[in-house]
Amino acid sequence: MSLFNLPYYQNNPDAKALMSEFSYAHPWSFPTANFAKVYNDANAILQNLFLNKITLEQAIEQLTMSGDSDLSSST
Repeated sequence: MSLFNLPYYQNNPDAKALMSEFSYAHPWSFPTANFAKVYNDANAILQNLFLNKITLEQAIEQLTMSGDSDLSSST
């Protein structure tokens, strides 16, 4: 039995459409050994932005500097 045959998906076409896209999903990462550092640094910066600890301009600057540093140190 397919999930799409369940009443929930029959009654909620938006959810059914979302589920039908899963076959196109794939994992992603930067092509670097430092991907975990890039990811963690970006999450920390975004968290500070969402908590209003930094401005959008500061977040962009920090993301750029951190990303450049993390990616260049992986070569």
